[in-house]
Amino acid sequence: MKKQIIMLLALVSGLELSAQWQMKTVDNGFDEPFRVAYSESTTGKEFIKLYNSSVSGYVGLLMYEGYMCADNPGVEMSFLVNGKWEKYELLYGVTSEDKKLFYILTSVKSIETDFRAASMLKIRVTDDHCGTEIYEFNMKGSAAALDFMLGGQP
Repeated sequence: MKKQIIMLLALVSGLELSAQWQMKTVDNGFDEPFRVAYSESTTGKEFIKLYNSSVSGYVGLLMYEGYMCADNPGVEMSFLVNGKWEKYELLYGVTSEDKKLFYILTSVKSIETDFRAASMLKIRVTDDHCGTEIYEFNMKGSAAALDFMLGGQP
């Protein structure tokens, strides 16, 4: 019985860790160390990542979905804040050349209040070729992740 309880606690704590924002500093030995903050989707198949844009100097969002058909699909975001959905309709996102990464073209600054306060994020991607997909992300730790990316401590 004791082993079963320990196994259950280990399993539950592992699920909790993977379902929230993670933060780390990466040093690849060549470039200047950089910060990374990310969260897996509720299905564990996709992830969303905050990134620092060296060109424009803002923190942006990047989503890994696996494969996107269109170069510029439509994007909508909805944050669950205090039991109410706060919706943002963005013009489009941009996919990477290999179609595996998807850049959501908005500065986190424009959605910062809801990003920090949300308990859940839904992203709807509308693609004329592949259809519409909705992705869900747990936003636990999102305020700390944003602070970390902006130069504060986690």
